[in-house]
Amino acid sequence: MIMKNLKIITRIMTKYLVTGAAGFIGANFVKYILAKWGNDIEIVILDDLTYAGNLSTLEKALENPNFRFCKTNICDREGIYEIFDEEHPDIVVNFAAESHVDRSIEDPGIFLKTNILGTQTLMDACRKYDIKVGLYYSPAQWGSHAIQFANGKEYDDYFINQITELLSGYGKIDYLWFDGCGSEGHEFDKAR
Repeated sequence: MIMKNLKIITRIMTKYLVTGAAGFIGANFVKYILAKWGNDIEIVILDDLTYAGNLSTLEKALENPNFRFCKTNICDREGIYEIFDEEHPDIVVNFAAESHVDRSIEDPGIFLKTNILGTQTLMDACRKYDIKVGLYYSPAQWGSHAIQFANGKEYDDYFINQITELLSGYGKIDYLWFDGCGSEGHEFDKAR
């Protein structure tokens, strides 16, 4: 029997690779996108489970069949490339970072290694595997400067200088999200 007009439908799911996802901000991001898109996405989380990582915050997510956990340090270039080879993520969201001022005074080297070189490893992997680059910009990270820059030309000039510096090393930015500063909607909604 010959079947005519047979349509084959392939479901394409967006695959997120989220680093630092066992930390406070990363875990809340994972919970947010799972609540928003549930079974329409896949999530691979990477976390080294250091002082700030707590896998129990993702206990419910771990039950989801579209969810995978990898204990990995973002500074491990070979390990990161291996995960990119296996998983082929569509979107990479980096929350992996060293934090707490007292820790930075005690051991500034680990901050440079993770926050700078680890981020570079992820960006290099994105470039190697042709993953679009997105930038989430939050003036809140600058503390009191957020008010100074929030609605004026100074903010625009500062932001443009930061973007220009980033682009000089990594090419174009495909996605851009703002936090505050008069942007409409939720920045995470725009990531999809």
